[in-house]
Amino acid sequence: MKTMLIRDSLTPKRLIAGRFTASAALAVLAWPALLLWGCAGTDPPPEEPVVLDDQRDPNATREPAIPVVSAEHEDLGPQRLIEISEAALEALPGAVEPVLSGGDPVLRVHDLTGDGTLEVLVLAADAGVEDALELGELARYGRLFEPHRDPIPFYLFVLTIRDPEEGAEEFARASRELEFEPLHEIYLDRHRVLEGFETLRITDEALPLAASVQFRTTEGILDNWITFTGPSDRYGRFTMQHTIDRRWHRYDVDGSGTIDLLSFQSGFEEGVGRETLISWYRWDGTEFRLHRTRDIVRNLNRFLYTSRTYLEHGDRQAFLDHALTREDRRRVENRELSFEETLQAIFRPTAVESIEDYGIEDYDSVLTAEELERVVFPVLGANPFPNVAGATSFTPVVRIECCDGVSGFYHTTVTMAYNPFEQQQFYIELQSIRE
Repeated sequence: MKTMLIRDSLTPKRLIAGRFTASAALAVLAWPALLLWGCAGTDPPPEEPVVLDDQRDPNATREPAIPVVSAEHEDLGPQRLIEISEAALEALPGAVEPVLSGGDPVLRVHDLTGDGTLEVLVLAADAGVEDALELGELARYGRLFEPHRDPIPFYLFVLTIRDPEEGAEEFARASRELEFEPLHEIYLDRHRVLEGFETLRITDEALPLAASVQFRTTEGILDNWITFTGPSDRYGRFTMQHTIDRRWHRYDVDGSGTIDLLSFQSGFEEGVGRETLISWYRWDGTEFRLHRTRDIVRNLNRFLYTSRTYLEHGDRQAFLDHALTREDRRRVENRELSFEETLQAIFRPTAVESIEDYGIEDYDSVLTAEELERVVFPVLGANPFPNVAGATSFTPVVRIECCDGVSGFYHTTVTMAYNPFEQQQFYIELQSIRE
């Protein structure tokens, strides 16, 4: 059974008094063109957390790109999906109301227990606290600063079919009337601003699955992950708080096919400056657990200092082994480049108005000198990488001094590995090789 996950802002319109309209059915019929991610051999790109420093009007209503319904069964027709959603909503307790998008409840439909039938996830809140629980209004972040605005209790309901008979075939049969009952009522605490709601697979399989509900707070974005592993009816929870000093990213760090969670937390540390600590949380089959931690600033300064030491001591092979990736070392060997030519591919002259002002006529003369007397990399007091998720680079200026104090200024590219927990956390890029 292939898992199909709709990830598009196209939503069926107008579910009024529990009934979808004809326009909703037309919108659902357009879904086959949208059922792209989740197919065999198709991996969605890593997603980034919501940017905290947005500049939009805090009082403007908005519609987040959240689909109303997503389904994972290819053979489940649009009309049957409507019937399933209607039946599920009838099982909600009377004290709550579903969150709406354009008048339609926001739903997710998945097989969370692995038995072939579908469960329905409904985002809800206490009834009567707002005139209408519309996403456009709930996502307006100016609500955070309105003193008369009380926080709203939010819930995630998981509704399951009562007494399933013959699994998926019976479930999908249009003649079968469905009756749902609550499987889980998950309290998400009280919040003023709802930022988003989505479901995502943790591995390439349909299960485990995570439901992510995000709220905006005065500190940043609070991301609640509710995880389902099946066939057990239990669920797990993992909470991530995005702030100015701590960002979370999700992507497959080690190529295992399983989503990892990485936390990048910055803070002042004596003798270092503003250090950034990376924490790697891995899925162990039932929950996300802390796997490893690693520094950025301290390790980067050590990497640059060691590179400088090898260059100043003339230990050329040690420098290449330490600073270049295996692929770049292979390029050097295949092209049979001299060490001087390799340095010219690593360090590029920094643009200046007149290089004669620095006492040299040709910047290459510094790099081709028999000895490099001094190499000065910057000592960093904070994380210099502009994007801490995945392979990311920055370009420092380096001063290189050769014979009799003649020196030049160069720029190079230093990269942190896509997996920052690899043995070689950083490397210097081998730039274009001159012909």
